[in-house]
Amino acid sequence: MDKRTTLFLVITTLSFFLIQSLFFRKGEDAAIQKYKENQVKEQQITLQDVSGRVATINSFPIVSLYHDEAGSELATNALHYGENYLLTPFDNRPSVLYTNSGTKLSLSVKGDLGAPFLYSANKGESLASTYPPQIGNYDLQLITLGQNPTVTLAVSDDNTLLFPTEKPLEPAIALYNFAGTFVPVGYYDSLKGRYEELTSDIHFQEAITILQPKTTKGAREQFYVLENEYQQIVFSNIGGSIAEINLPFKSNKDDASVVLPIGTDRIIAEKYSLNDRFPNKPYEIVDASGTRQQMQPTKSGYYPLLRRSLQGKNAFQESPRFNALTIQSEDPGLAALAFTVRNFSQNQIVFEATTGSRRITKTYSFPAQNIAAPYIIDLDVRVDGDTRGLWIGSGVPEVELISGSSNPAIKTRSSHVDKVDVAKLSLPKKDSTTYAHMQPDWVSNSNGFFTLLLDPITDIGPGLKTDHIPGNFDPSRMSIIDAEHNLYPAAKFPGYETFLPLAPTNQTQTYRFYAGPLETSILKQVDRVYSEQGYNPDYKAAISFHGIFSFISAPFAKFLFFVLNMIYQGIHSWGFSIILLTVFLRVMLYPLNAWSVKSTIRMQQMSPKIKAVQERYAKDPQRQKMEMMKLYKEGGANPFMGCLPMLIQMPFLIGMFDLLKSTFALRGASFIPGWIDNLTAPDVLFSWSTPIPYIGTTFHLLPFVLGGIMYFQQRMMKQLSGKKEPTTDQEKQTQNMGSMMTVLFTVLFYRFPSGLNLYWISSMSLSMLQQWYTYKKMQPKANIKKV
Repeated sequence: MDKRTTLFLVITTLSFFLIQSLFFRKGEDAAIQKYKENQVKEQQITLQDVSGRVATINSFPIVSLYHDEAGSELATNALHYGENYLLTPFDNRPSVLYTNSGTKLSLSVKGDLGAPFLYSANKGESLASTYPPQIGNYDLQLITLGQNPTVTLAVSDDNTLLFPTEKPLEPAIALYNFAGTFVPVGYYDSLKGRYEELTSDIHFQEAITILQPKTTKGAREQFYVLENEYQQIVFSNIGGSIAEINLPFKSNKDDASVVLPIGTDRIIAEKYSLNDRFPNKPYEIVDASGTRQQMQPTKSGYYPLLRRSLQGKNAFQESPRFNALTIQSEDPGLAALAFTVRNFSQNQIVFEATTGSRRITKTYSFPAQNIAAPYIIDLDVRVDGDTRGLWIGSGVPEVELISGSSNPAIKTRSSHVDKVDVAKLSLPKKDSTTYAHMQPDWVSNSNGFFTLLLDPITDIGPGLKTDHIPGNFDPSRMSIIDAEHNLYPAAKFPGYETFLPLAPTNQTQTYRFYAGPLETSILKQVDRVYSEQGYNPDYKAAISFHGIFSFISAPFAKFLFFVLNMIYQGIHSWGFSIILLTVFLRVMLYPLNAWSVKSTIRMQQMSPKIKAVQERYAKDPQRQKMEMMKLYKEGGANPFMGCLPMLIQMPFLIGMFDLLKSTFALRGASFIPGWIDNLTAPDVLFSWSTPIPYIGTTFHLLPFVLGGIMYFQQRMMKQLSGKKEPTTDQEKQTQNMGSMMTVLFTVLFYRFPSGLNLYWISSMSLSMLQQWYTYKKMQPKANIKKV
């Protein structure tokens, strides 16, 4: 190892530890601050009378379980729910236990260390659980079972568990009082000191059924629709919320909509037609004469922006809790409150509800006709009475897939005295995350191509929450596709929801809700419209570049789209625009690529001399290295230049990938109808019914075309060099690397977007052409030197 390499490693190591220590210090300070805040909260709760809030052991359905059928050897105590028995961990984990009546129980769920066990007499019966409130604070009863059950009171404060008296010394199950019955909602791991909800534990997600708050007694869910050329907004009287946001497809060039159908829409329309109805259920509208009419769902023609109820074999009823613009509090029943329609016209609907100590009035309306702001719905909220602890949610966006993966993102924009900050927040891993001191101008909850952007126009004060929703409990429409083969498991696609607070005031509060595509020209238009009214919302900043290297690739992606868009304006074909963009980049980088190709060719021409030097100084590595360097210098060659073209193109390749994941204009853009129907998705030559691992149910031809071009490029270079076999170790390594890269790129690009395949196929083809031309140009010179 030479001195420069050693110095580089030392500097890199020191830098790593410095960065690590800085981040650790920040995390440590934040943890200490959080711990102190929790101690203060626990002391405040302790000052209150908590004795009456601790349930007695007799309040719970506790039964004894035994190791033997005769019931002579006690194993532990358990919580009994129907055919299910929930246990805290004990010394061993037998596969079978017995009740005092001799009923045999089988172990059906065995969680991780510290998690409860579930035994069942009938594995087909689910364990009833529920979502505890995500907002405010509420009591939990932590019960430690074993042979001597105990109960401890815990208080969940915005999903942080506080202990007013003491912490359980053993693992405990958390029970929540749901409609007068204690149901299990989570568990406390005493060893790690952490709390986990059952809905977030992958071992329990398949074994539980979620109990929903009952709607107002006697209320029947009804749906009402406001629709314009950009949106079909479906309102529910439950929660006075938005149950569906359906965006019409662009069917001809004069349509205002910019949304195009993609493969998922076509598959659902063809094979799962019950889920291709918009809205999902019968609904009511107001016609041009002002008359209210009952309507039936229509088939096809829309993209569902919100996750909604699923019909057919894998039916699922969407909870009003996940609707958009639902008002929530620590009372889970508020989201299920039935509202009355007070006014309904073509462009406006007014809901009103009264419960306990408050009356809520919600007025939804499209912007006035003189305001050309597409995909906008305005909401005015007035709360008379108790205004404390209220939040309003964005709803949960549907899934958009890029290369088989979803790309959700949550972004905020905040204005400070001297700057504006646009931040991309980390997605909550489990449960919810609270940003108590953040006061964003707006928050965007996107799926990569579409967003639900909530903008408080009136001052609401600080606060922001983000919520993680397991895919099993609010499944995407993707889950119904080939469900018998579990092609798109619901659990693989969790949902995310954002919440902003309602100000504690009886004055009317206004929210602007952008529910539409992350399309640059549309967002610029909306920004321009509201800028003319004195406020620039800067919604365009909601567009995100995805990936772990986005901080590097974003400038390249922006540059590529600038050039791509200029080309598109002239030829109006995104597919050909990508090909011409590749030509532009090859021309721009021609001198550098030419230098690299020439160096590679010189290396091939010098290979006999290189081999001779290696043999001559085989026993003297130091002298061999010096002679080799001298030889390279005399021949004007560089052994590392062969990798340069690939290294040069990598930022552009990653930038192109990010461009295809982030540019709405390319979504659904067709190049060759029937084969390349969506440049942001793989091409589909044909399909079949039974999925094959990694390959799926569709055959993509472009990756094999790419692999073939890379293979023939190697063959061409071998023929041009006139060598049948490599003569030096360097050439052998280069040949092996080339073969490996051919296979690797074919496999890697199989699930990549067709637009990226087109880009790389075009680039490799032009690279072959440049290599052939350069070699032919240099060959006469080489022959002259030989003479």
